[in-house]
Amino acid sequence: DAIEPTEYESTQAAIKQFMGESDLREDLLANLHGTLLTYQVPGSGMAEQPANIFRVGVRKPDAFIKALRSLTSSISAQFLDSADAVAIKESDHEGRKLYEIDLSKTPMAISPVQPAFAIDGGDLVFCPQSTKALKTDLNGTPAESSLAKNAQLSGFIDTLTSKGQLTSLSFTDNAKIFGTLYSQLASMAQMFAGAAGELPVDLSLMPSEQSITNHLSQSWSAAY
Repeated sequence: DAIEPTEYESTQAAIKQFMGESDLREDLLANLHGTLLTYQVPGSGMAEQPANIFRVGVRKPDAFIKALRSLTSSISAQFLDSADAVAIKESDHEGRKLYEIDLSKTPMAISPVQPAFAIDGGDLVFCPQSTKALKTDLNGTPAESSLAKNAQLSGFIDTLTSKGQLTSLSFTDNAKIFGTLYSQLASMAQMFAGAAGELPVDLSLMPSEQSITNHLSQSWSAAY
C-alpha cells in the first residue's frame, strides 16, 4: 500500500524474484506477531559467552519456513553464486521441528557460529549463535534458575506495570556476567604469566572474583 502506484508492479516483480511463490509480507514479515521475548542462556555462545534466544509468535509456521527457504536460496544465488550455499537443514528434537542454517559453504564457515531455529507450539524460537544453546532452551531450565519463574523479579515487574502499560523491560545480573568474563580473563592472565619468561608477574595481587562481584548488583530499564 505504501508503494508509489506507478512503481507497484515493477516492485512486486522484483520481490517475487526473491520470494518465488511465497509472499514477503504475509508469509514472512507479518507472519510473526505478539510480544518478542529475548533472553540469554549461559556458556554456549562464542568463547563460552551466553547465547541469545529470541522467541515470538508465528501464525503459519509452514508458510514461514517455505518463505525463508525461498529467500535464503535467492540471496545465495545472487551473492554467493550458488542457490544452495546457505542451506536450511531440518531435523527433530524432542518432538519439535528444528532447523539449522548451514553456513559451511559461505565465508562464515571459519566461524564457530551455528544459527538455528525451531517451532515450539505457536512460537518461533531462534538462536543466532548455537544449535546446542537452542536445544538447551527447548529442553527447559530448572525453575530455580529461570528468570521467567523468579518470584522476586515477577513482583518487581508487577510494581512497574502498576504505573502504566509496560512496552519493554530489560534486566541484567551484573555480578553473574562479570563472573563469567573474569574467569576467562584470569585464564588468559595465567597464560601470559607463563609466556612472560623472567618478567616478574605476580598473579597473587589479582583481586578475587568474589571480592569484585560483592560490589555488583542488578540493573534494569523499562519503557512505557
